Amino acid sequence: NKTETRNELRSISPALRALQHTFNSLSPSSSRSASSGTTHTLCRTLGINPFIQQDGQEFWKLFIPEVDYSKMSDLYSGYFEDYVREIIAIDSEEEEKKDDSHSENSTPRERVRVEPFLDLSIPVSEGVGSVESTLRDMFTKPEILKVSEGNGWRPSKDSDKVDAYKGSSLKMDGLPSLLQLHLKRFKYDWETGETSKINDCCTFPLELDLSDIAEADDRINTSDAIYDLQSIVIHQGEYGAGHYYSYIRPDIRTNDWFRFDDQIVTPVDYSEVVSDAYGGRVRRREAQGSCGSGSNTNGRKRQRGILRRIFSIGRSGSGSVGGFGYGGRSSSAYMLQYVRRSEIPRLYLE
Repeated sequence: NKTETRNELRSISPALRALQHTFNSLSPSSSRSASSGTTHTLCRTLGINPFIQQDGQEFWKLFIPEVDYSKMSDLYSGYFEDYVREIIAIDSEEEEKKDDSHSENSTPRERVRVEPFLDLSIPVSEGVGSVESTLRDMFTKPEILKVSEGNGWRPSKDSDKVDAYKGSSLKMDGLPSLLQLHLKRFKYDWETGETSKINDCCTFPLELDLSDIAEADDRINTSDAIYDLQSIVIHQGEYGAGHYYSYIRPDIRTNDWFRFDDQIVTPVDYSEVVSDAYGGRVRRREAQGSCGSGSNTNGRKRQRGILRRIFSIGRSGSGSVGGFGYGGRSSSAYMLQYVRRSEIPRLYLE
């Protein structure tokens, strides 16, 4: 088919060509040994300065549209719905008296807007939290707008205000093949005008089950709501500065994890991953690096002297220091990537 042939031979975007150049720079040739590669060409193509640190999530939002490759962007494309829905008070005695025509008129009024996404941004609170509980709050616990509190909803221009639910709904058929979660770890202080990073603990599961969070109809299998963790982007440092590195499970069908810190690639146990990625202190005696309360009763673990504090936040590569993971007290997960389990055979060409 001539049309298909033309489509297959269409030119690729400059950003995709630059990405190809980046991967090529990672490959050793007869004239040079393997290196950490260079992203200068890619950065110039995207119009960003390679010598100024970019926010990882903002770069992602810039990168995907510029690459303009639907086979990649479709993997991350999902949607949820924002809604405002009227609350109708139902009296049991009156309900029995309603006829069918009246029941039709009692359907709650609502306003729904579809929101496409390439990733979901999840707020991280100070203290101990989790990805699952935050997603549940975001998509199953709407705000209630009450007329009695001066905060009702007006369904139309000429109608009276009514009590209503205002929230967001995650749809099962809107879940992507690859689910990217952005952990919003930065807070703004309105009194001081300063932004700072939240390094407190936020746990996340190896297996993420969204079946009790995403809405589904009878045609969709709830097993499609199960995701497996594949990779984590770590931010080490404070707001406006720092260093990014990653933990990746290249083959999600195994439990083999690696830390990619610039040109240094290190095999790691999953317990090391979460001790570095959760944020906060680590209770080493508990399974898989669960978060501690922040107290440290062992005097030998106390850090004394400015040099030890400096080294504890550096990339020592020697495991946890002072109750923290590889990156020290300022390291924590910034982005998570999950793979839809039902699509692993297709994505891994089984």
